[in-house]
Amino acid sequence: MTKPDTQTSGDSKAGSLTDRAYAFLKTEIISGRIMPGSLVDAGEIAQRIGMSKTPVRESILRLANEGVLEVNPRRGVRVVPVTADDLHAIYEVITAIEVEAVSRLTLSKPSRKDLKPLIEQVIRMRVATETEDGEAWNLADEAFHRGLMNLCGNPRLAEAGNTYRDMAQRAHFVALRLVSIDQKTTSTASHSDLLETILTGDAVHARQVHRRQRERGDALLVEALRKIGMDQF
Repeated sequence: MTKPDTQTSGDSKAGSLTDRAYAFLKTEIISGRIMPGSLVDAGEIAQRIGMSKTPVRESILRLANEGVLEVNPRRGVRVVPVTADDLHAIYEVITAIEVEAVSRLTLSKPSRKDLKPLIEQVIRMRVATETEDGEAWNLADEAFHRGLMNLCGNPRLAEAGNTYRDMAQRAHFVALRLVSIDQKTTSTASHSDLLETILTGDAVHARQVHRRQRERGDALLVEALRKIGMDQF
């Protein structure tokens, strides 16, 4: 009897299984359920999600290409830790990509309806600060920044930006937990102001506004991590 998750089931089926394994493994790593520096066993992961090792191994290679995993023939597969210095470098790349995304989005002259996915995240951020729900704020903030890139009209730029956000997310969420509700309230207002700037259609000003916001916020987060002496995530 042919196993349903082998290549004989068709390339689309094999591809969907690899995507499923990739999404599962990535979520486990980003959430911290698989810790930085930990070894990843393809057989164990395959057993947990009920498939053969082949799609899991393919997902491991994808994550290795993204810099999330490190494959060593002798030592096995390891989750690559992110240091504060790494986070700073990743943030610089994310800033460059997001600033370009904001410029492209602004030049497209979006309406408020077009920006509805971003407006909804700002509303969620505002509610989270009012209820002092830091984790809900973190998730809404993450969705907002990914949304900026997803709406920019360049899917390859969005893909690159989201990949780097994935790389930073473990450390990023730790850093955000160190930020006070008052600081998050100020940040929420800045997110709202950015949307108003985008609606003006002035791409040069929008680039300037977003670059300032990101550089200020990123510096705050990296410094917060360094102050508590955390050296890897």
